[in-house]
Amino acid sequence: MTLFDTHAHYDDEAFDADRDAVLVASDPLVIDPGCTLASSQAAVDLTARYPHVYAAVGIHPENC
Repeated sequence: MTLFDTHAHYDDEAFDADRDAVLVASDPLVIDPGCTLASSQAAVDLTARYPHVYAAVGIHPENC
């Protein structure tokens, strides 16, 4: 069975202290959705470092 985390904001500043440890230890595939231009870019950046992380880029309507 493959686990897939469909909505995780690992680009959020709450993970600044331990983001690498959390993502290295995580087993499931992850979608990190962007809500702003900056968070979308941060999500894309995570995909370059962690092969099990995928980015969903966009701008949330409340951020328009």
